[in-house]
Amino acid sequence: MIEEMYSDYEQDIYFYNNITKVYEGTGKAILDYGKSGDVGKNQYYRVGSSTYIEPPQNLLDTQVAYFDRDLLNWYVCSDFRGAQYSLNGETIIITKLSEGIPEGATDIIPPPPKSYVKPQYINGEWVETQLFYKGFRVSTKEDVDLITKGSINSLGEEKAKSEKLIAGDGPCEIWDTFVVMRAALLKEGNDFVAEHNLI
Repeated sequence: MIEEMYSDYEQDIYFYNNITKVYEGTGKAILDYGKSGDVGKNQYYRVGSSTYIEPPQNLLDTQVAYFDRDLLNWYVCSDFRGAQYSLNGETIIITKLSEGIPEGATDIIPPPPKSYVKPQYINGEWVETQLFYKGFRVSTKEDVDLITKGSINSLGEEKAKSEKLIAGDGPCEIWDTFVVMRAALLKEGNDFVAEHNLI
């Protein structure tokens, strides 16, 4: 079976990993201006490893949906990847989909939460070791500084500078407010860098 690539109306598309076929996220079909002009009506297309078919919802933490390209259908399988256990004196880490924890296993460490980027098992629980600043992944001071710079720009830096130029030596409330807010953002970024020993 072959799924249509184009649609004449905008739809959600559902991405899956090209190798494992596991669901990875949702996006929107993209408007193809060239084809739309050729056929005289809007034509939207799905990209890469994606489908218009909605995946199953409300899965357990130990389940994932994967897409069968031949049957054009989503299926659900168990996902204990990252779990660890001992069996017959051997420590085993699960790395494959549909592989479970066998009877008789001991010292079981459950799989990490799927939302974690760099999980580590510390003191009996999974901990996210990837740093996030204002919703973005960071690992260096430069990463934090770029985010801070973007936040300062969004305050209206250029407008504040223009207003200050117009005001000259006189008072300028817009500029004064901007300076206070900029200082707060710089301090917030620097405090984060210091707290996490970023270089």
